[in-house]
Amino acid sequence: MIKKKYPQIDGHRVYVTGLSAGSSASELYGVKYADTFAAVGGVSGPGIDKEEISELAAAWDGPAVPFAYLCGDHDFFGMIPVDLSSPDAFPVDEGVTIAQVDPRVPIFPLIQAYQRINGLEVSADMDMSLNEWYGIAFDETNDIMLGGKSAQEGVLNGADGTPIMKLVAIKNQAHWNWKPEAAYLWEFFKGFTR
Repeated sequence: MIKKKYPQIDGHRVYVTGLSAGSSASELYGVKYADTFAAVGGVSGPGIDKEEISELAAAWDGPAVPFAYLCGDHDFFGMIPVDLSSPDAFPVDEGVTIAQVDPRVPIFPLIQAYQRINGLEVSADMDMSLNEWYGIAFDETNDIMLGGKSAQEGVLNGADGTPIMKLVAIKNQAHWNWKPEAAYLWEFFKGFTR
């Protein structure tokens, strides 16, 4: 509809992103409509749609779907660390957080699905000794500044050596949209066309 209304849009450079449940929906739509979206970005997204994405990934014969995911270490859902050990996740009972009891929160299966979709080696299990936030081995890990906040960026490269997945943990960041995240995603997106 938007392409019809605005024919000046470059149809090869269409991307999808969202926050929270919108992040999860974007991650799903990016796979379901991989012929439309050149890359996907998620911000503070719980793993709401991970089962459907995993099912699609299991029989994937489509193109690579570049994926960037950003999450704050103070997110009240507690998606990172992926082992659900965040002390900042919302408590639902004595010593129990929402991340530990709500099956929609964990994102590790989402990471595995996107590894499969992008033709990468799929991490069999999370190993927090490999990365304290995402529990996988990255091709490179960078300490970066994002809008004045320190962050850790994990990069997975595709077969051609180009970063195809980036998973970012932002220090002292809660669950909300933040302009530096949008700028980061745009820098990632603009390297991909469909």
